[in-house]
Amino acid sequence: MKIREGRAMGRLAVLRSGMCVLAAFLAGCRFSAPEVHLVPAEFQGDVYIIPRMPNGSAPEREGRAILFRIPATGILVTQDAPSFPALQPTPPTPS
Repeated sequence: MKIREGRAMGRLAVLRSGMCVLAAFLAGCRFSAPEVHLVPAEFQGDVYIIPRMPNGSAPEREGRAILFRIPATGILVTQDAPSFPALQPTPPTPS
């Protein structure tokens, strides 16, 4: 009887762990929104988006999507932030 209880507890622990991983994954997806980047047709080169600047352009939305209108310079200064935290730059660490 003890062996069956041990196996059942092991399966329950694996199930619980799997549910925690799934919940964490879904929680991360819930906060991300699609991004639309509008770039001028003749533009060539790199595009830079400088987020969270108080004097930047106001945030724009198209449905659920974040809309970034890239100017001819290729540098957009915006009050908005990227929807994916991994894409947000990290400040340099002092050495």
